[in-house]
Amino acid sequence: MTDLFIAYNECHNETVKYLERKQKRDLFNLNIRPRYVYTSLNKSSNTEIRNFDFDNKSSFGLGVEAEFILPFNKNKWAFTIEPTYPTYK
Repeated sequence: MTDLFIAYNECHNETVKYLERKQKRDLFNLNIRPRYVYTSLNKSSNTEIRNFDFDNKSSFGLGVEAEFILPFNKNKWAFTIEPTYPTYK
């Protein structure tokens, strides 16, 4: 649509003033990360003392992801961290 207005104004010898929108970007993003975890573990060795087998368990979790957008290279680089704490009961 902008090209149509520019062509019309140039055809009628009007001065055209170009206005460009600056993109405002956040420098910090915070996201909630739900998760479903299915866990199982077993270990076998040559000796009976070190063998173990944990049952299969499923659980739900909730995490937080933090993203820091770095102010160089036109804000194209970011540092992301998502702390988690897994448990098995």
